[in-house]
Amino acid sequence: LSPARSAGKDSPSPGFSQLGNMKEHEQNVHIKSEKYICNLCGATFTRYKSLTKHQRTHTGERPYLCLTCGRRFSWSHSLMLSDLKKRSNLAFLNSLLNQSVSIQGVKR
Repeated sequence: LSPARSAGKDSPSPGFSQLGNMKEHEQNVHIKSEKYICNLCGATFTRYKSLTKHQRTHTGERPYLCLTCGRRFSWSHSLMLSDLKKRSNLAFLNSLLNQSVSIQGVKR
C-alpha cells in the first residue's frame, strides 16, 4: 500500500489522506445529492462542472477550436475524435496516392 492509501492515525480512512477528500467522495459518489439544477430543463447534477457542460446543449457554445480546419466543438472528446478521423483519412489518401504512383511506374 502507498502511504496515501494506508490508514494511519492522521488519516480519516483507508484511501483518503484528508477528511475533506473523504467527505467530498461520500457526497459525490455515495449520497448523490444533486445540488446543481439546470434552470432551463430541470436536469440535476452533483457537480457544478457537469452542469456547465450540460448547459452547452442549450446555449450552443462550442469552446473547442480545431486549429487545422477552424471547426468548433462543444466537447473536447469530439475535437479529439475529429482530429483522429482527419489523420486517418490523410493516411488513407496518402496510401492511395502511393498506390497510384506505383501503378503508373513513377517513383516518388
